[in-house]
Amino acid sequence: DLAICRQLGDVQGEGQTLANLGVLYEHQNQPDQALDLWHQALTKLHPDSPKYATVSQWIHAATQPRRPDWLGWFLSLGIGLFLLWNLINRHWLIALFSFLILIGWYTFRRRR
Repeated sequence: DLAICRQLGDVQGEGQTLANLGVLYEHQNQPDQALDLWHQALTKLHPDSPKYATVSQWIHAATQPRRPDWLGWFLSLGIGLFLLWNLINRHWLIALFSFLILIGWYTFRRRR
């Protein structure tokens, strides 16, 4: 798709393809490659286009320092302790339910 856009001289399409490839790299936990592609995309996209604004926001979000997730850490710890207490007291169904919540929370946080 990128090669076709370049052959046709479709600069806007090339920029959109580069932006989409950047998203692919971001989802593969390769932020440096994503940022590089997004910067390339900005050179191709028209500054008044909605895609230009979107890519600019992606770059801004990707370059901001991440704050520690204390709330998530404490919530996970609390659920884990609740799970352990229920295992010790042989409340198997409550322990299973707590475990499923803990796994769901962990999965949700990892995908963000």
